[in-house]
Parts: sequence; C-alpha cells; structure tokens
Amino acid sequence: QAFCNPAAFTALGKLFANEGRATVLGIYSSGVYFGGALASLSILLDVALGWRQLTLLSAVIGIFAALVTGAVLPPLPPLSGLLLTDAWRNQPDVDTKSHEEPMDKPMVSVSEMTQKASSEIGDDVVSELGGELGHFGGRVNESNETDIESLLAKPSAEPNALPVLQALTLLFQSSGVRWLLAATTTRFMAGFCVGVWVVPFYREQFPSEIDAQFAFLKACVNGIAGAASATAGGLLADRWANDQPRIRQWVPAAGSALAVPFWIGTLYAGSVQLSLAALFCEYLFAECWFGPTVAALQSAAPAGAQGLAQGVFNMLTLAGNLAPLLVGYLLTNSDLDLVMLLASLVPVLYLASAIFFIFAGEALAQDSQIIVASSTDSESDG
Repeated sequence: QAFCNPAAFTALGKLFANEGRATVLGIYSSGVYFGGALASLSILLDVALGWRQLTLLSAVIGIFAALVTGAVLPPLPPLSGLLLTDAWRNQPDVDTKSHEEPMDKPMVSVSEMTQKASSEIGDDVVSELGGELGHFGGRVNESNETDIESLLAKPSAEPNALPVLQALTLLFQSSGVRWLLAATTTRFMAGFCVGVWVVPFYREQFPSEIDAQFAFLKACVNGIAGAASATAGGLLADRWANDQPRIRQWVPAAGSALAVPFWIGTLYAGSVQLSLAALFCEYLFAECWFGPTVAALQSAAPAGAQGLAQGVFNMLTLAGNLAPLLVGYLLTNSDLDLVMLLASLVPVLYLASAIFFIFAGEALAQDSQIIVASSTDSESDG
C-alpha cells in the first residue's frame, strides 16, 4: 500500500470528476476490506498449503495484478478542480483579492474563451473544465489569455511539481487540510487498534471457539461490512455534498461516532456470535470515512502537491500504529487488561476523529465561501 495508494488515489482523482470522486475512492478502498477478509481465510489456506506456498501464491497474484493494471490503465488527464484555479491564482500580474487598480487591457469574457476552446479541443473537455472557469470571476485580462489558452489547449498537461518544502507549506496553510489530517490520524489509530487487537481479544475471551467457522464469520465482517461501509460512505458524501459541501465530512464524523456503542457491544457481548454481530455493525458504520476524506484532501490540496498530499496521508499510518503499540505497552507494564484498554482507548479515538471531521468540514466550507466571494468580487469589479 505504501507504493500503490498514493499513485492509485492520484490516478483516480484524475480519471473521475470531483462530484463522483468520493464514491470511486470508496469503492477502491473497499478492496482493503476484501483483502482483510482474504487474510482471515488465509488461516485455512495456511493449513492446506503451508506458509511458504501461501506467500508465493500472494506474490504471484500481486505481480499479475500489477501487470494487468499497467496494461489497462488509460492515459491520465490533469486533476480537475485544481489545475486552472491554481494557475490563475499564481499569475504574478493578477490580484485575485481585489481589482482596485484599473486594468489597461481589454477584458475577455469566459464564455468567449469557452466558445473558442470548444472549437479547438472539443466540447467534452471544455465541459469537464467549465466549472473551474467560474473561479476566473467571469472575465479575464487579455494579457493572461495566452497562459489560460495554453492550459486549455493542453488538457493533459500536468502542473509542475512544487519543491517539497514549498508544497508542504502550502498544504498546511489550509486549516481544513490540517483538520482533515488530524481526523485521519486519530481514525487510523482507532482502526489499527481494532485490526491488531480484535483477534487476540477473541482468543482471550473465547479460546475454544476460534476455528474455521470463526475465520469464515470474521471474513464476512471484514469483507461485507467493511466494503459496504466504504462504498456507501462515498455515495452518501457525493450525493449530499452538492447541496452542502461540509456534509462530505459529516458522513465520516457520524460513522465514527455511531461505531462507538457497537464496539462496546463487541467487547462485552456474552457469546462469540453476538460479539461478531456487534463487530459487523461497528464496521458498517466506522469504515465509511476513506472515500470522503481522500476526495476532500484532493480538492483542498494545491496543484503540484497532489502526490505529496497523498504521501502525507499514507504516512499517517505510522502515527496510527502508535495506538496498538501503546496498548501492547500498557498490557505489559500495567495492571489493565485488554478489554478495559480497548473499551477506553478506541471510543476516545473514534470520538476525537468525529470532532476533527466536523471541524474539517466547517473549515473547508469556509475556504470554499472565500473562493466564491473572491470570484464574485472580481466579476463585479470587472
């Protein structure tokens, strides 16, 4: 995942428009849960094949998947929603905040440029980019027409990658991005605690019932509930975000909060069957966060820093692994038992991530309003 996810997230962001991106990313992330289901079933394959043959089989499948992806992946366009907007903002001779100084160049309407671009590169491309032209404030200075036309004339051109330090500075200037990354960190911590310690929990609480049937049921929890939650989270975020952009982050916030009672039920159920049923519901709510979060990060990250943004997102898994490490440390060096640790730490992390997701939604909505206000002011001044 360290090599695959940043490239895959960026590729999907380029292939699919912002309006449906959370759904696509949710579907992609559902593969993680199908993989978790196969990992649970690998216990059975390990008995039949042995660990060495099972490892070789996994390697062969991975190589085959990589070859197929390389063969069928289409050419990638630029990330829609970022390239034109940032190219305009970074024009050195244009002040996007105000137009107090009179412009000595004639103005060209966006509609005129759109018609011209349509005749040169086709209606489909212009339709894809049309929403971004609104950020130009309805009119552009003729002195910048060549730069903008060059972007339209080459829709497959990539923005130049920014130096790492500059890209990080731009990335963390956005309060919405900071809240998103904070929510991601705590959400990774909660998820890794569940993923690492749930099977030791079952072995400790129900030692006589860890068999093939348990492996199958655990695989169903991971594969069905996790994949359904990831896909549904993306669908809901895309459907509701059109009317209210902040809802894109309310979806993972609600999922994280609603997962808490079912996690408590998982730990204190009287039987392994009831515990797995509660765990199924916990996954069904908790795992809706991936698609909306990555889609929001892609929308907020500046052009030229997309790959870095995805890399930062994936690096947060390192921080996420600190939580299960802390559980192991406390088990060894304190009198707390596993159930008590999981019943206290995981809900706190879930609730913290829910709060951070809400703050992220509000901050990103405010950033969006600032951009719209700037565009409106520019149009009225023009």
